[in-house]
Amino acid sequence: MPFTLQSDIPDRALPDALRTAFSQQTKALEALLQYANDTKETMRANGHLSLQEKTTQVNALAKEVSERLIALEDQHRQMWAQLETFQQLLRQQGNSILAYTVERVKEVLHANFVVARQQLDAIIHGQSP
Repeated sequence: MPFTLQSDIPDRALPDALRTAFSQQTKALEALLQYANDTKETMRANGHLSLQEKTTQVNALAKEVSERLIALEDQHRQMWAQLETFQQLLRQQGNSILAYTVERVKEVLHANFVVARQQLDAIIHGQSP
């Protein structure tokens, strides 16, 4: 299943460390989406399970994915705070181009989390167990 997260920001002004952190965050979200999708497909393939067993499995998957997403969101908040501080320093130094690039990274990070939440919800709850 293709996931629609933005995995790169094509801006030469983006420092390598920031590009790497952004890429790692995106890969972690994609891995979680892939795990949820693969697990749900495995559940679907087990047609011999009762409705109650399937529901129990889906609930367990939802809980596990939620816990992993919370951990990623904690990392996201820490990264966001660091980006805010970095952006303020850039503005104080008059580097508006890089400050704009950091703002773009923040926007894409946020958008990726919104999309990942929507896709996880669709994977887990969008289809009957």
